[in-house]
Amino acid sequence: MEDDNADTALDPGASAAAKSVVTSFNNGDSFKEPTFILDKFLNKHLRYTRKRIVYHPSEITTLCLTAENSIKKHYKDDSCIIKIRHLPLYIVGDLHGDWRQLLRIFNACGAPGEKAYLFLGDYVDRGNRSVEVACLLICLKIKFPHKIYLLRGNHETDQCNSVYGFYEEIQSRFNHGDSIAVYKAFNKVFRCFPLVALVADHILCMHGGISPKLNKLSDLAKIKIPLDITTEDSLQLDLLWADPSGDVQTFEKNVPRGCSKLFSVQDVYATCERLNLKLIVRAHQPFNRGFGFFAGKRLLTLFGAVDHAAKGSYAGVLHLQLEKAVDKKGKSTGKLEIQAGIILFRPTTKETKGKHKFLIEFEELGTADVDTEDETTQLERMGKMPTEEEIREAMKD
Repeated sequence: MEDDNADTALDPGASAAAKSVVTSFNNGDSFKEPTFILDKFLNKHLRYTRKRIVYHPSEITTLCLTAENSIKKHYKDDSCIIKIRHLPLYIVGDLHGDWRQLLRIFNACGAPGEKAYLFLGDYVDRGNRSVEVACLLICLKIKFPHKIYLLRGNHETDQCNSVYGFYEEIQSRFNHGDSIAVYKAFNKVFRCFPLVALVADHILCMHGGISPKLNKLSDLAKIKIPLDITTEDSLQLDLLWADPSGDVQTFEKNVPRGCSKLFSVQDVYATCERLNLKLIVRAHQPFNRGFGFFAGKRLLTLFGAVDHAAKGSYAGVLHLQLEKAVDKKGKSTGKLEIQAGIILFRPTTKETKGKHKFLIEFEELGTADVDTEDETTQLERMGKMPTEEEIREAMKD
């Protein structure tokens, strides 16, 4: 039996990684408020402990309010789509309260602030350290707004996180009055998270999937944040909930989820053609090996937590890096290639050394376009939209 009071480093390199993050914070963007975010609050999230972090409710409510203001400052057009031009970039799928795995990712891939990360949502629920994961990521987003990007997942909605564990975790950590305030503060800032990221102009990233209502990129710009998600048929619902399926010919009702759509191989090809996309990257469903392709290699699913549902599954993190393409003679072809590698994490403290690599070619892209700054049957269903009765039952005092 594990000692709940034990204080353990994540792995032999964890302390070095923590020091690197602290250094990045002290040398990073100058965001001065509140001071606890810079030192005390950050530091207590950088070393994994089996014992839960003790929070004062005002720490979290202040953190969330600061994050709201910071997001509004940097996303002035209130659009639900953000554009990321700088590479390299690491893209991470569902974490579901796996704080230990989040620190493993930073330890293996590089300290936030030094490296850029795009997270695809589902930070909370299911795992038992959702508060730590949410606090650390929100804190990092405030400090490094141009290095840390947080998309919204279907579990960053009160419909889901009132039922699937987040609200229950908060209740167990705070008294009743404080737990309500903390829960509302988190969900208020979740409403400000964008739904979609366009990376290097041709890679579209979201939590769930594509939609029959997505005809052009400007459709995404029309969705404004902060945003309340309802169960009504909509583009925003599909972006959070839709799934690929090899069993459908085109968009169909997503019966296993209880909402949104299933989409086909042809739907992926048509969307990529219509929006001039090379790749669609999503999360939302686990693979045993941590990632999975659909529609050839036009759609990639990533999952960031390991050992999901205690089934020994891996996690996969996508690494995108821009390189100049050359021919067999070593001469430039006039193209830029995005070298894409998937870093795999075993459900242990050791990372796999190899990557699953593939290339994404971009014709005639220059530095003005990309800033070099620094098959469905394998998918496992994760859960469905809770009913109103389930939500009411979960929210009872």
